[in-house]
Amino acid sequence: MSKENIYSNTARFYDKGNEIKKYDIDLNFYEKYVNKHTKVLEIGCGTGRVTIPLASKCESIVGLDLSESMLDILQEKLKATDLNYKNNIQLIKGDMTDFNLNQKFDLIIFLGLAILSLISEEQRTACLECVKKHMSDDCIVVIDQFNPNPDKLNVSSERLDFEYFDEELGYKIKKYSIQKDHDSNEQVISMKYIYKIFHNEDLINKIEDDFKLGYLFNDQARKLFTSVGLEIKNVYGAYDFSVIADENSKMLIYELKKR
Repeated sequence: MSKENIYSNTARFYDKGNEIKKYDIDLNFYEKYVNKHTKVLEIGCGTGRVTIPLASKCESIVGLDLSESMLDILQEKLKATDLNYKNNIQLIKGDMTDFNLNQKFDLIIFLGLAILSLISEEQRTACLECVKKHMSDDCIVVIDQFNPNPDKLNVSSERLDFEYFDEELGYKIKKYSIQKDHDSNEQVISMKYIYKIFHNEDLINKIEDDFKLGYLFNDQARKLFTSVGLEIKNVYGAYDFSVIADENSKMLIYELKKR
């Protein structure tokens, strides 16, 4: 797995970005798959945006993530809450291409486009082979990714994503992203996230992380899933369970089962 996509420097800003950009539209989607008897594996759990609320709906949830920085934030959240269902949550620092939890799950979800952190066919195959070993007979696997549009994958200049005033720090924070490179042959995008910190409009610090994202076109993803023995039940174009309307759908959300 790419060791760059672990938010080693910028994890502290992650939740605020989710709040501002309203990246919670997928929560209701995942909740439709669970009940009080469901055992869930969440791959790429991050700081627990979905982990914590989903834990109230299911029997148990295991959150797997490679980023120690993100998991530390989630651990602090759990320590700070007295919610009784936090005992349903188990957190594991691990690589999604090489894990063995000695458990079977009813639902396995890749959160927040986590599959994009795998940038080669070898990594994707290794990951899905691990996933298969952890599937119960009736397990559902949900994998989401953006629907690649070749016309929109060009290298871009620095782009302001959002800004806010941090009351605790007393500073203005501006988050920028830069697409540094696009290897169309390998289908890998190199990104940099930059958080600029201002005091009275003066730039006083910059905090950065580099990321590599590997994408697949719909036909490539279908071929990959078939090659590892997974069957596609449905493909959605959005988190409202709407089917893909046309090639311009922004999302590809795959619902998979054992073949």
